[in-house]
Amino acid sequence: MSIAPQWYALAVVMTFVNGVTLGLVARRERHRTLWLWTAGWLAWAGSILPLALLGKAAPTAPAVASAGPLWVVSTLCFLAGTYALTGRQLPRVWWAVGAACAVSGLVVGVGLGNTAGMVPLVIFQCAGLASTGVLIVRTARRRVGAWLAGGALVLLALHVLDAPLASREPSLLMWGFVLAAALEVLAALGMITLYYEHAREQLLGAQRALAETSRIEALGRVAGGVAHDFNNMLTVMQAHLDLLGNRRDWDEDTRASLREMGGAVGQAGRLTHQLLSFGRRSTLSRRRIDVADVVRNTVELLRRVMPAGVRLELEIAEGSYAANMARALLEQIVLNLVTNARDAVEGSGTVSVELSRGRQRAPALVLRVRDDGRGMDADVLEHVFEPFFTTKPAGSGTGLGLASVHGAVTQLDGSIEVSSRPREGTTFEVVLPLTEDATERVAAPGFTHEAP
Repeated sequence: MSIAPQWYALAVVMTFVNGVTLGLVARRERHRTLWLWTAGWLAWAGSILPLALLGKAAPTAPAVASAGPLWVVSTLCFLAGTYALTGRQLPRVWWAVGAACAVSGLVVGVGLGNTAGMVPLVIFQCAGLASTGVLIVRTARRRVGAWLAGGALVLLALHVLDAPLASREPSLLMWGFVLAAALEVLAALGMITLYYEHAREQLLGAQRALAETSRIEALGRVAGGVAHDFNNMLTVMQAHLDLLGNRRDWDEDTRASLREMGGAVGQAGRLTHQLLSFGRRSTLSRRRIDVADVVRNTVELLRRVMPAGVRLELEIAEGSYAANMARALLEQIVLNLVTNARDAVEGSGTVSVELSRGRQRAPALVLRVRDDGRGMDADVLEHVFEPFFTTKPAGSGTGLGLASVHGAVTQLDGSIEVSSRPREGTTFEVVLPLTEDATERVAAPGFTHEAP
């Protein structure tokens, strides 16, 4: 059964209108997903033209060879646009298979003059449309547009397979074209609806993140105020302990008690220092510290909160680690990196912390935190240090941990790199310059109070 030119014209008009409609939305929104979906519809409309112009009422080998590459382009654009909506990139295997199908269609259609080259092209288009629909539905989350677009694309993929058979039956030909036109309209409408639903969810997420930031900022101001008053009381305690310590008539037991109280006051001072830092009311000072000792103490503290199946290992290379550095920032870096690594390990695994001295342009400290957890793909790695970006479920993380690590490393004039692959674990490498000159201040934005 031959296909009348008016049916080809109807198919061209429908797909072209879908492409133009999405193009108008893409021009307004300027989003990569919309541009790719627009290109997909226009390429599909263009693929029908060779069939209408060269087919002469029935598909011929040159017509199939000309339409085939556009079918492939259309399918890849639909897939790539859907992946872009979820923040990912289309796997390379799709590009490779699409290119192979397009080449085979050209070789069979042009070289051998046979319409059999249409078979792999139709199968690829069907698989691509069905995969696009399934991917859209999987990201539904109660979105009407996802179910509308996804369901229409899956049905359209199945209709692509039965179209050659239906075209041979006169009674089914008209119904087949009407069904295809209706599914295309529903798919395009669902795509537009899905995009706006997705944009609305992103806007609501940004508003929630802003509200969380305001809450944290307010909490920081309260913590800073309380810590400031508590620091004043600690100063009085420390002064009286110094006065008592200067007396020479105390026995050894009393002096030991005074030393214990002095140590407790010192620990409370460091805690107050961290609260003032959180409240943006302290000045972090670089003092001469033993970096290895700070890392060791922080790791020992973290061992207490490790799940039963997660091992925390520490390896410190031989060498001197005395340097001028802000202790609070170093503790913050170790704490957040180890906590992030712990959360990445599912069930059982290992988190290792390695400390060594290296030499870039000058002596440097190299801190590595490794885990054998679930790892991250390339798309996640691009955003890993962005504030409020997190892959954890809602309510399980604020997305500020690694952002604060990046900020602390930057304040210490260092650098941080991350390498990871899915299911192969993650490694964070922090390189910090080991300054050995006089005491320096590391002023964070808004810090005005000098901590003890």
